[in-house]
This record gives sequence, C-alpha cells and structure tokens, in this order.
Amino acid sequence: MKNSCLFLNINSSVLEENIVGSKWIYKVCSSFGIETSRVIIEFSENKFANIRAALEIMESLKNDGFKIAIDDFGSAYSNLKRLVSIDPDFIKIDRDLINSISQDSKRQLIVETICGLSYKLNILCIAEGVEDINDVTFCYKAGINLFQGYFFAIPLMNPSIEETKGKIQSLKKKLERPCAQLSNANGRVGSIISKTFRVEERNFHISKNKGL
Repeated sequence: MKNSCLFLNINSSVLEENIVGSKWIYKVCSSFGIETSRVIIEFSENKFANIRAALEIMESLKNDGFKIAIDDFGSAYSNLKRLVSIDPDFIKIDRDLINSISQDSKRQLIVETICGLSYKLNILCIAEGVEDINDVTFCYKAGINLFQGYFFAIPLMNPSIEETKGKIQSLKKKLERPCAQLSNANGRVGSIISKTFRVEERNFHISKNKGL
C-alpha cells in the first residue's frame, strides 16, 4: 500500500549467535521490489547483551537504506545515551508509559519530555499499547507521531484497512494538531507519510545460514 511502512522486529539470537551480516534482508527486499527506506528494523536494547554488535548491525542496515527504531523505549534498561549512540529514526515509547497516561500527570510529563527531545533530534515517536481515546488524545497533543494499539486495530490475518482508515479520519477531525510528517532535515527520511498502519506485529527470525 502506498505510503505505508513495514516494521520488522529483530530476534536477539541474531547477536547471540554472532551472525555476520550477509545482507539477507536487503536481498529479500530487492527481490520483492520493496524500498528499504520503507522498512523499519526494530531493536529492543534490553534484549541485547552485546550492544556493540547491535550498533554494528544497525550501522550496516542504515547504509543499506533501512530505518532504525528503538523498541520499548522507557522500559527498565532504556536510557538517553542510546539516542546518541544509535541515532534512530523512530522510538517506540513503552506501553507501560502510555497505558492510562491521561490519568497520570507524572507519566504525562515524561512523555512530553521524550517527544520534545525527539523532535529536536529529528526522531519520530510511536506510542505503543494505545487502547483508550483519552490516551490517544493526550499523546497526539503531546507530540506523538504514530500510534500502535487496540484502539485502532487488533492483529488479524486479514485486517480491514478501510475500517481503520475510517477511524483515523474520524479522529483527525476531533484533534487540532495536523497529521504528523517525517522531517527531512538531515536527509534520512525525505518524504511525508500521512498514514502508517501497524497491522500485525511480526517477529523476524533469522537462521544461522542467513543473517543480516
């Protein structure tokens, strides 16, 4: 679908097994005609013991045109230092910070601060685990760019994209902030994406014979 992105979650075994990059993901994308700039590779730093190896893989993926996302940002092991060392295109704010945020002033302040810092660093923010209209409204006004959660859709094999689009269009009319856009300030993204649908969570398992 035009103007959509595919998010792939990297299995931690990629690093634990010391798999050397073979550009397998790049080759698969090329064979299906998928632009690497539309593919976002997710890394959960709390699942990787070898952060140096993770950084090397991320750099290789960036060189191939892929985008990088830090998953579960704000969880136990996440820290601001990673924003500098990883230099991601996206951060996915952990659901523990997002769930019922409309009722918690302290978490509201934390998320607002994350959004403000991310904006200055040219990083897009994704709210994970959004299930309530009040949470959606707060996050949207706080500066969240993209959303993932049951409020919009549940994971299905054959999802109704039109139904989800209708819900988004209805919600947009109630909110003041214009639809988020990807900044091209440093040339990493370079195009506006008006809608990104997170239809299904995918775990990307790579065997020892493939690699990145």
